[in-house]
Order: sequence, then C-alpha cells, then structure tokens
Amino acid sequence: MGRTKEFMINSIPEEELEGYIYNADLRDAEYDEWLKSDDFINMINEELDRAKPIYSQYDIAYALNYAKSGIIVEASEIGSDVYNTLFSEKVFEYLNKLYER
Repeated sequence: MGRTKEFMINSIPEEELEGYIYNADLRDAEYDEWLKSDDFINMINEELDRAKPIYSQYDIAYALNYAKSGIIVEASEIGSDVYNTLFSEKVFEYLNKLYER
C-alpha cells in the first residue's frame, strides 16, 4: 500500500471511511447525472470559447512583419533586451489597431 493511501486510511475515522465507501455508488450516480446535464455542457462550451485563439495565423504573421519593418535600428545598436521590448510593442500595436476597427 502506498504511503499516501496508508496515511489517508489511518487518519480518517473508521465510521467516516465506511460512509465514504458506502456512498461511492451515490457519488458516481450524481457525477454521471451531472455529465449529462446542461450545466456540464455549458461549462465545456465556456472552456472551449476561452481556448479559441484570439488572433489568426495571418494576423500574427502580419504583426511580425509590421514589427520588423517598424524598427529601423539594429539589435546590436541598442541591446537585445531593448530591441525585444520594441519588437513586442510593435506586434501588440499592430494587433490592437487591427481589432479597434
């Protein structure tokens, strides 16, 4: 028996452990019912909406080109940290302009 399982079994009072085991079927039935409910479907749809990309690959490609053409100094002239910051700002500038319309 694993240490965690052994710890859990030894630390839970016997009555509580028996109640937990006795109610396992009830919990499973409630879970199965929830899986078939509208609440579950709504939750999954909300999660899928949050996972959708905000920008298309086309948008990102143009934003990168915009940033590259918008910076006229070389990274060696100003340092890579400053250049990366400028580049990032230009990318977000393009994407923000794109979605302000």
